[in-house]
Amino acid sequence: MNEAIRDSFTELKEWLPFAQEIPAVEDTEVNLRSAHIKFLNRESIRFLIFHRETQEFIGAVSLQGIDWDIPKCETGYWIHTKFSGNGYMKEAVESVVHLGLHQLNFKRIEIRCESDNHRSRALAESAGFMLEGVLRNEDL
Repeated sequence: MNEAIRDSFTELKEWLPFAQEIPAVEDTEVNLRSAHIKFLNRESIRFLIFHRETQEFIGAVSLQGIDWDIPKCETGYWIHTKFSGNGYMKEAVESVVHLGLHQLNFKRIEIRCESDNHRSRALAESAGFMLEGVLRNEDL
């Protein structure tokens, strides 16, 4: 995962708060341990994505910001640059959305992306999401 972040740093830095500095391997390990704690606390579920044939790490997709009282969540995602544009992330997003709606019984799943992140918005729309609004002063 650390190698994928490093390889994709230029693209990720523009959109993602966690990618503002190139992480050391130890930083990535802390990030993964934090994700595990959030999973145990039922706050987030992160899935790591691997290529079916080569087993290379592709990226990550998550159900995060979970509110079990409503129930709802957001989905977040990022992909290694060299795998971008092949439909892998669309497949991953559609899979976690299906899991969230049909097995975890969420009533609402949101995708929030930077207003200028046209690729992420296109992915969201191709996965069936609709633009409901633009949050002001939310971008990096």
